[in-house]
Amino acid sequence: MMSDGGNRANGHAAETAGAGAPGVDLGQVEALGGAVVHTMRTLRELLHSRALELEACRAALENYRDELQAEREQLSGQQRNLAEREQRCAEQSQQLASSARDLQVLQQELEARQQELAAAREALAAGEAELALADQAARARYADMEATWQSRMKEVALARESVAILQSQLEAALRKAAYRNTEIAPEGGPTEDQFTSGGEPFEGPAAPASVDTRESVELIHRLSRDARRRATGG
Repeated sequence: MMSDGGNRANGHAAETAGAGAPGVDLGQVEALGGAVVHTMRTLRELLHSRALELEACRAALENYRDELQAEREQLSGQQRNLAEREQRCAEQSQQLASSARDLQVLQQELEARQQELAAAREALAAGEAELALADQAARARYADMEATWQSRMKEVALARESVAILQSQLEAALRKAAYRNTEIAPEGGPTEDQFTSGGEPFEGPAAPASVDTRESVELIHRLSRDARRRATGG
């Protein structure tokens, strides 16, 4: 870019050259110099304007660069956050998979426990049924034993009565046999009615035995057998 002092120097040099050179139109030279100066001024203003525009473009580009840098940093942060989220999601997916496996194992164990519980319930029901049958059988057995015991008690009572009757008969037979064994009864001695009616035995001197006592012994044996049969229910 050229200054006013330089333009004046150039005009002065042109005037000196025109003065020294024959046939040169000084007015034309001055007009040409003025046009050059005007052109140079216009060019300077244009260049200044272009420089201002370029400076504005540079500032805009720097701002855009700063914005891009901030967006890049923001994008990098978002990418890091996204990577961290993806990592957490992967960890959570692994935990969910492990939990699903644990849940499946627990479900299998629960099914096995349910099957065991069902089997235990069936066994309990079968045991209760067997216990009911056993209780019923025990009650029936107890009823039979009670009936048998009552029957036996009745038989024992009858046997006691029979034994009492046989005992009285046996005592009467013994007294009768003792009377028959007395060959000669002393005067004032016991009679047969006293022996058979349970009277007081005669305390006088015993007479020698001469009557056969086989019939009395057979009677005693027969009464004893009858008493045993009645006692045993035979």
